[in-house]
Amino acid sequence: MQQNVRERVNIKFTLLGMTGVGCTSIIERYTNNYFGPDLYPIGVEFRMRHLDNLDEKRCSIQMWDRYRSNERFLSTPPFYYRNASALFLVFDITNRKSFQYLDRLIESIPNTDCYPYEIYIVGNKCDLIEQRVISKEEANEYSTKHAAIYFEVSAKDNINVLKKFDEIAITHFFNKLNDPPPKPIQQQQTTNTSQSSYWCNII
Repeated sequence: MQQNVRERVNIKFTLLGMTGVGCTSIIERYTNNYFGPDLYPIGVEFRMRHLDNLDEKRCSIQMWDRYRSNERFLSTPPFYYRNASALFLVFDITNRKSFQYLDRLIESIPNTDCYPYEIYIVGNKCDLIEQRVISKEEANEYSTKHAAIYFEVSAKDNINVLKKFDEIAITHFFNKLNDPPPKPIQQQQTTNTSQSSYWCNII
């Protein structure tokens, strides 16, 4: 029975963006290879994707989305950020308002030394070339300004979704194998010290 048990590295990716930019579609495409009109925001739930045979271990990726019914209320529950390996701020390349909304998302990221977030800016709907209003140059310049990495995808046409998220997940997987997670600063430790403050640990 024990021969089927393998070490697993859990990785948490959190996607944030204005309603309609396609966060849920990206997650469904990545985890289920599905795109359709019947998709719905997954709320506080998450979806999983597993990558096997990585150094004889399994990489389990949690993809978190955030549903909101009113953009005026930006507050994101802290658990969306907690233990995240990377944050993906998504906008629609055909919608300038969704690009401008990135400022609010960046301002909302908790400022803490306990969780060193890696930030990516993701331009969705890159299949709609003729409707593009945000150029790659503008998006890259914005990302560089905020120390983020930029890439584009199309959840609808399955462009770059599996490739980029798999690449990022595998990078985090091997980083966690080779480098122990840094310890959180003392003042931010809670009374429950038995659990690691980082999600990506071998269990």
